[in-house]
Amino acid sequence: MECKISFIIPVFNAQQYLRECIDSIIAQDGFEQTEIILVDDGSTDVSSAICDMYALRFDNIKVIHQKNSGVSAARNNGISASNGEYITFVDADDYLLPGILPKVIEAAQNSPDLVFYNFISEYKDFYDYIQYPFKKGNLDEDYIKKEIVEFMLSDSSLNSVWNKIFKKKIIFDNNISFPVDRKYGEDKIFVLSFLTKCKSAFFISHYGYYYRYVQSGAIQRTRNDYAENFYKDFDYTIESYKNFNINPDTVYKKCCDFLAVQIISNPIMAYQNSSSNEFKETMNLFFNNERLMSDVRKFYNTGVFKSDSDVKIIKAILNRDSDAISRHLKFMQLKTDIYAHIHKNNSISKKEPIKPETKNSHRLKGPYKITVFTPVYNRRHTIQRVFDGLMSQTFKDFEWLIVDDGSTDNLKEVIDLYSQQADFPIRYYYKTNGGKHTAMNFACNLIDSDYCIVLDSDDSLPPDSIQNQLNIWKSIPENERESYWCVVGLCSDVKTGEVIGDCYPENINRLDNPKAVASEIKGDKSSCIRSDILKQFPFPEPKGTTFITESIVWNEIDKKYKQFYTNDIVKIVYRNEPDSLSTAWYRDHIQEGYISNYYWMKSNLNDGCGSAKEKLITLFRLAYYGCVCGKKRKEISGDIDSFKMKMIYNLIFWITPIIKKLRHDKLYSE
Repeated sequence: MECKISFIIPVFNAQQYLRECIDSIIAQDGFEQTEIILVDDGSTDVSSAICDMYALRFDNIKVIHQKNSGVSAARNNGISASNGEYITFVDADDYLLPGILPKVIEAAQNSPDLVFYNFISEYKDFYDYIQYPFKKGNLDEDYIKKEIVEFMLSDSSLNSVWNKIFKKKIIFDNNISFPVDRKYGEDKIFVLSFLTKCKSAFFISHYGYYYRYVQSGAIQRTRNDYAENFYKDFDYTIESYKNFNINPDTVYKKCCDFLAVQIISNPIMAYQNSSSNEFKETMNLFFNNERLMSDVRKFYNTGVFKSDSDVKIIKAILNRDSDAISRHLKFMQLKTDIYAHIHKNNSISKKEPIKPETKNSHRLKGPYKITVFTPVYNRRHTIQRVFDGLMSQTFKDFEWLIVDDGSTDNLKEVIDLYSQQADFPIRYYYKTNGGKHTAMNFACNLIDSDYCIVLDSDDSLPPDSIQNQLNIWKSIPENERESYWCVVGLCSDVKTGEVIGDCYPENINRLDNPKAVASEIKGDKSSCIRSDILKQFPFPEPKGTTFITESIVWNEIDKKYKQFYTNDIVKIVYRNEPDSLSTAWYRDHIQEGYISNYYWMKSNLNDGCGSAKEKLITLFRLAYYGCVCGKKRKEISGDIDSFKMKMIYNLIFWITPIIKKLRHDKLYSE
């Protein structure tokens, strides 16, 4: 496939931001003239599945799955697989700003070797709007060498590859690639290598890229050899600038000035990215580096460091006193100070950043109206029930999304067979076992439909279920629909065909407090959920459990949205069967139920639910369930938002171990 621009996105465990990143490119005018190459670098979260989903939906998106090899190897593989006249790189936790792609495509019509633009950086407490001082439009080779290359000596904001569009022919003809043996400065090496061969450029004086500062940055990833890495960068820069005919004294002076900035930045970055013990370890590595300590003394004596903060840090470094550094840094505005040290500009802002493109959001909509989601674990013998129910549906604009939570019964063989027989699309994904709640979180990253039905792997649907539930959603006036999060219907028993439990009063949705009435209605119920709301309320994933009750999340959603009730039968339940999931729950999850109860009490307490008496009861239950789950006093106290409730807990916490010993230990042993 021939295209104008290839976007190469290295992906490693980027599920939090990956979809926003990809969507920001898809929504741009001119997307049809591009390709996106997603290089999955051995992700262990849902990122890999997200990549496959996009490749399935868009012809100009493809995925490369590779063993974890690092960002440089991922980018190099993306370059090899690219078809575009130009190549650019996007980090998976960043995004393209609105309207930049048409400007890039227009600039590329004159075939410059390089196109680049301004960008915005997001930090914890502020945003930095990087605006380069270059003339806009076409730039010749002389301007590139005199202005751009020399600018890079003293300002690292131009080092990155992600706000630049590179002509692929120059990359291929000169074997330019990312160094796979470097963990720091790999972007700068690529950019400088390219600029030695660059004859023309085009500068777009607009903000085109949104960069997120992620805490696990260079000092976090390469703590043990961070200082060595920026010395390698220093030596490389001195050597590489011999190709640009810039006065060697100028190069050395500016490199030394920037090295001084890196040296003073090292302890600041280590402090803000490390625990106290890790910080001391990092500083010990710093103190033991003879070249570094020698330069600290040299820079201090020559008066490079002007500010009081710099001088205090340098003196503490020379005294090899990590505690003194730590004490001083506690009083610094860390994010602002580190950025001021590195970039020395005044463009810091706290105003809201530009959001990703939405004008072509129709491209981002899923192809199906509804997703039937089935989490499954070793249910090969019951999954046929789900499939038969879906095959019988009168409404076919749906997909079946299956998240296999680590099954060992060769379930995929059955699903592959179903895929050949089904008259609806089936998407199957495998993940390591973590429980239904983790499968729910996994699925939320992969659902694009308007509505979602969660259908367990041992239940089924009556033939008109999906159609009826969608009709009910449509029957709700549009101006009221936004206030509802689900349509709740009845369940029937597979053997008798009768409704399980009670029906709702006919006028329940018109009552002042329908939720209170519905809470008194007994029996199994099933919901058709708005997907956009489900994604806003992820399940907690505490370690040591494979079960968290769905009620925790439903309870949270109920505090902000309403349920719409119907007496239609929307699910068929196989209850009281030896292989039913409800039977298995009581057998396998008695202990884990206490973890769910803990999160439920935490939610209610922090939301201030109930009277003073009810809050005290909730607090006591929180303390008890936390104790049963093995949580420490500080951990439980940290989960309580109210200072008053926190103080009360610290008075009663000693009671709960006694109750646990007298009540729970005896009950659980029985």
